[in-house]
Amino acid sequence: MSSVTQALAEVQFEAARGVRAAVWSEKLEIIDKCRALVHKIEGTKDEKEEQEQEQQVNKDEEEKRMDAFRAWLGQNGVELTSVDFAWIEELGCNGVKCTRDVAEDEVAFAVPRKLMISIEAVARSQSKRNVVGEMLRTDGHVRRVPSLALALVLLAEVSRGEDSFFKPYLDILPRKFPTLPMSWTTEELDGLEGTEAGRQAVLRILNSFMFYCHVETRLRASMPKLNYGLFLWALEIAMTRQNPVPLEADPSQHGLALIPVFDMCNHDEGKHTASFDMASDMLECAAMHAFAKGDEFRIFYGPRPNDTLLVYAGFCMPPGENKHDVVMEQINLRGDDPLLPLKLTLTSDARLDGFSLLSLEPEGKAMQAARLAVATKDQTAQILRAKQTHPKDSVKPFVIPACSEEHDREATKYLGIIAQEVIEHRAKDIEARRDRVKPLVADYLKAQVATLEDFVAKTKANDSS
Repeated sequence: MSSVTQALAEVQFEAARGVRAAVWSEKLEIIDKCRALVHKIEGTKDEKEEQEQEQQVNKDEEEKRMDAFRAWLGQNGVELTSVDFAWIEELGCNGVKCTRDVAEDEVAFAVPRKLMISIEAVARSQSKRNVVGEMLRTDGHVRRVPSLALALVLLAEVSRGEDSFFKPYLDILPRKFPTLPMSWTTEELDGLEGTEAGRQAVLRILNSFMFYCHVETRLRASMPKLNYGLFLWALEIAMTRQNPVPLEADPSQHGLALIPVFDMCNHDEGKHTASFDMASDMLECAAMHAFAKGDEFRIFYGPRPNDTLLVYAGFCMPPGENKHDVVMEQINLRGDDPLLPLKLTLTSDARLDGFSLLSLEPEGKAMQAARLAVATKDQTAQILRAKQTHPKDSVKPFVIPACSEEHDREATKYLGIIAQEVIEHRAKDIEARRDRVKPLVADYLKAQVATLEDFVAKTKANDSS
């Protein structure tokens, strides 16, 4: 075993240990350790040198690349008669703007399949030289993680250099993702402690080390320039830009792809207006509402909470503006409850360990956990009797029942109390860390508070009805 392989095995071991770690600070320490180990193995460019290299790609060069991208699109069947690309100052990124008025439901642009970088196209290649294609077909780990598979497909294209058909598209992809938690320092990540976004972000980072260690040996020969930084970039591109498209071989199934133009559209609340026309073999994107000439053309990413938007897209909606926002919290039993040992067993039987979506859904995990937390001795006995009638061989977990309407009212109050406690905790966090957290983290925490306040209002309304 080579020294590099041994060192990567140590990275993989540490990352796996980080996934299992229960304490937040330990997870962050392990992320720092993994980054240091990778740095020791591969070395990384000095940040100042990277900035200087980025500055060399000036605005004139960026515009040349964008012109080459436009030409490539036009040569391959994309008509930019309704939209064009522009820098969106308030977002700090490129976007799509209307070059004329576009009516609601009117198709603004269409992208043929041949311009999409897709998992399917590479997986179908039977060439023995296509290492990535072989991995997509035979590597169970890669097959189970579609975003990893798409990142490998992207890396394969990058490795082709000037010979890649997709080079004009590759040249305009962003090189850094400063708002994506995957790239943050552990000091920046620490601002997300206790949040679902924090848990997801840390898991994604630790998984990225394990993914890299898993594929690096097989890709080393065909991609001599591959390092963790390049791998992480490809993974971030896949995470932020992936979209499902119907498979050519079986349109009833979908696979992930990178779709030029479409993946440059920013998000807004609205409706899904993209569809794949199998007859023309193109993705058509229509306007979700009327746009005037000069407006930014936006699309609806789907009903995603702010946790998901932050971790996978690098932004969150302002407080109160994301109607799909939710909060995940751990619904703990009361520590002084004399029935605690018995209730802990029932918690395990109902698979209520971990974090639950705060909601008042009757069979939701939060309501079940709250019912158990407030259950009296008689109600706990009733729940136990219900448990005894649950089939032992059932694949479905036992559902903690409501013993009465009053029992559910008490459970609802309990969830309201927990939500209020979290609000107070978040408010203190925002104040205490005001000068230390990234503005994006502060915005995310404020949005969480607004969502929690709405939930508390619902618990009070439910209690009074």
